[in-house]
Amino acid sequence: MKYVKPLKLYQQWRKELTLLNKPNKGRLLGLYLENETVKVSSSHSSILGHAFYIDEWCRSNTNIHVKLLTLISKYNVTGLVINNPHLRNMDLPYRANPKVFIADLCKTGRFEGLKYTYWNSSFLSKYDDDFGESEVIYKGNLEAMPSRIDQKLWKMDRDHEMDLVCSFMLKGFIRCGVMMDGREKDFYFNP
Repeated sequence: MKYVKPLKLYQQWRKELTLLNKPNKGRLLGLYLENETVKVSSSHSSILGHAFYIDEWCRSNTNIHVKLLTLISKYNVTGLVINNPHLRNMDLPYRANPKVFIADLCKTGRFEGLKYTYWNSSFLSKYDDDFGESEVIYKGNLEAMPSRIDQKLWKMDRDHEMDLVCSFMLKGFIRCGVMMDGREKDFYFNP
């Protein structure tokens, strides 16, 4: 596995999307790591900027790399976007260190050539006029959720909230990539 900067991964993914002429074009997988679980989301194959939640895996499961390999081949994955709460000093007890997870995947030797990057909803652009759903839900402020989200979601528990965060994290990555493509100097970290 090879680490690449977020914008570089986005640009390579977009380039592969334009080169591939298949119904199942290359996708990105979003991995939201917690101490005991990994939540997985995928970018949409034909609608840029959309992502959907796929599954949740127990981290103690020894065959997690097999499940990931299955998704990589099923969705023709070109890269992984992994949350990194440590970029924002969010060392909360339920947050996992993604570098340990990556090291475990690398030990299997089955992910050679796969690119990955770290992402956090704190990465924004000066062109981003609003924080979007990912930042609103990431902070746990359910009262500020957009009205287009079904009203039933207002009373969800923490697990469902984190499922949404997983897909919104990937959506935020793609959205920032769209805005920043070609403007690397405008990336900044919002503390």
